[in-house]
Amino acid sequence: MMLVRVPARFQKVSNARHFAGLFDRNQQSFALSSDRQTPNTPLPQFMAKTLHGVGRSKYGADPDMPNLIDDATQVANYRRQYSNEIAQTGDAVVDDLINGLLMDYVYTDGTVLTYSFELPQTYRNDPDWSELSAEAEARHLEVFAYVTSLTGVQFEEVDPDVQTANLYFGNEVGTATAYASWSSSGVMHVYNPDRALGPPGSYADHLIIHELGHGLGLAHGHDEGALPEAYRGQSWSVMSYLEHPDADDLFFSSNHGPETFMLADVATLQYQFGANFQSNAGDTVYTVDFATGEFFIDGEGQGAPRNNKILRTLWDGNGVDEIDLSNADRGVNIDLAPGAFISLGDGMHASQGRDADGNRLYAEGNIANAFLYRGDLRSILENAQGGRFNDTLSGNQVANRLTGNNGNDTVFGLEGRDILFGGNGDDRIFGGAHDDSLYDGAGRDSLYGGDGNDYLRASVGPDLFDGGAGTDFLSYYDSSVGITVDLNVNTGIAGDAYNDKISNIEGLGGSGVAADTITGNDGNNILRSYGGDDRVRDGAGSDIVTLGSGNDILWAGAGADSYNGGSGRDMISYHASEEAVDVDLLRNTTFGGLAADDTIKGFESVSGSNGGDDKLAGTKGANKLRGNGGDDRLFGRSGDDTLEGGSGRDYLDGGVGDDILNGGSGRDTFHFDVGDGQDVIADFQNNADTIEIDNIRFARGTDVFDYAIQDGRDVRFDFDDGSVLVIEDSLIGHLRNDLDIV
Repeated sequence: MMLVRVPARFQKVSNARHFAGLFDRNQQSFALSSDRQTPNTPLPQFMAKTLHGVGRSKYGADPDMPNLIDDATQVANYRRQYSNEIAQTGDAVVDDLINGLLMDYVYTDGTVLTYSFELPQTYRNDPDWSELSAEAEARHLEVFAYVTSLTGVQFEEVDPDVQTANLYFGNEVGTATAYASWSSSGVMHVYNPDRALGPPGSYADHLIIHELGHGLGLAHGHDEGALPEAYRGQSWSVMSYLEHPDADDLFFSSNHGPETFMLADVATLQYQFGANFQSNAGDTVYTVDFATGEFFIDGEGQGAPRNNKILRTLWDGNGVDEIDLSNADRGVNIDLAPGAFISLGDGMHASQGRDADGNRLYAEGNIANAFLYRGDLRSILENAQGGRFNDTLSGNQVANRLTGNNGNDTVFGLEGRDILFGGNGDDRIFGGAHDDSLYDGAGRDSLYGGDGNDYLRASVGPDLFDGGAGTDFLSYYDSSVGITVDLNVNTGIAGDAYNDKISNIEGLGGSGVAADTITGNDGNNILRSYGGDDRVRDGAGSDIVTLGSGNDILWAGAGADSYNGGSGRDMISYHASEEAVDVDLLRNTTFGGLAADDTIKGFESVSGSNGGDDKLAGTKGANKLRGNGGDDRLFGRSGDDTLEGGSGRDYLDGGVGDDILNGGSGRDTFHFDVGDGQDVIADFQNNADTIEIDNIRFARGTDVFDYAIQDGRDVRFDFDDGSVLVIEDSLIGHLRNDLDIV
């Protein structure tokens, strides 16, 4: 792999082993300076060969360039004035971070970097130089594997006597801490031999990651003109000496540093080498041990930091993943947005120096979510769980499943089709831009659907439900007792709905097992009942009503509605209609009055208008037909039916089966077909009502009353085919003027 010079990119001078340079695109030449060389002296020939742009290795290639640029501030200022930013990811913040960290020297001919833990020949006999310990080599290999998990880079060890490596590692006596130096043999990573290895986040471990970052093309983030001022702290880059953007000086709080490359580092490395979407590509679960601060990936520990201070960036390649903090012993703040931080609560934030007034500064958070690579959503985290304290959970642009668990939690769904759980406690749950599902728990909760067609699930407690924009559905399915809710008054009356405040709700569902009373409003409602014998009333508007498994009653309203009786024996009532209706339960047809334009199915009973002349017909099963007011015609068809005429001059025909006919007030006509079964006329009025008997065949010299007997208070007709007609509370003598033989 070769190092090349990127036009108009400038590496800043920050220690004795770094070079600085400017490239003149017009002259196709470069000018470089090293703080180890005499000013105005050409650099060694090997550097000219290593860099892109063969030409003059001397000052003065750009007439506007200062004659001497071995001062870091001069280089940085020149860079701000003349550089042509090359990163164009589509995210302005990410571009600024990448352009702030990206060195002038980048690898261009592949994704394999060679390395050696053996020193080059020129260093081997120098008593000031030594090779790394076995423990240090092992830690470097772990960091190599970590870099591979982020990027497309593979690391390959080579014999330096056979092949020149890209990266070398060794110790030098007299080195204060560590440094990375560019040379003709590659990038030399140099450490103080007396500096011991440390746990994640320690200064010693930080050095390994930091110096490798230089070898991979990352500059210092704290230098003037590098990262934007608000992002110069170690919460955003392990390459920064400045712990916090507001820190008064360059300072490192021992054992409080980053455990990984941070947000800006990861974005820059992936910009150069690509992103590895095979890393943690399954449905990964991330957890934290709050006692030790150790981070776990699918149960595998990543090493416990000292002092329980966590500061790391999370890159997840693919899958439906979850950050599970249900074991938290304090309130947590989980933000799943790319570039955002997950905060684990007081006491776990890394200390990051002090400001000019001496106030202690702390890290932005604990776990940063890596930025998206070129907008690819595979790396995004989908799900999160809070603990038993007061948590805040926030989603992102994909479908999230967020669970607050116990405590008084605040949950934000944001952009995707989210499933949001508050858990027990006094929670606030906010849906977002799409069709979200919000689940209430025990406590005084507030659920806000936001935009989209949302589903809100109620639980016990006096709660607030605001569906927001869209067509939103509120369900009381979990209530163990019947609920009473009227969308016209926006207040729950009984069951789990008691004292609930309801607004912007278009759909309503009852309890799963109990008898409910549900009332819609004049909007387009979706009403649903489940178990129990429910009472449902819709209003004006085009409503969709689905009944459940009980014996339910539906009072139909105005509008072109869709009604489904479900299982059980259900009645649809058009009692509120001022005009006559025509309803056929077998053919599922509806005409006239409030029934016009309705769609029905699954009803066993029907009730007509209160004043119109209705026509009601049943199915082949057992039906109940109720005419109410008006001169109605009721046809039971097959099955054991009950027909109630109500007031008015009604016509009742039970059809086949054992039927009960009740004409109600008015001069009614009861129709009986011989062979239809055993019918009962329950309220026959002599000299007012009429009985029609059809399909009877008489022998010569007989009439219909030859089949009649007085059976106590009733008259009973027993016909030859076994069919029976009973007229209750009547006398044979009183019936002779009231029978018509059809």
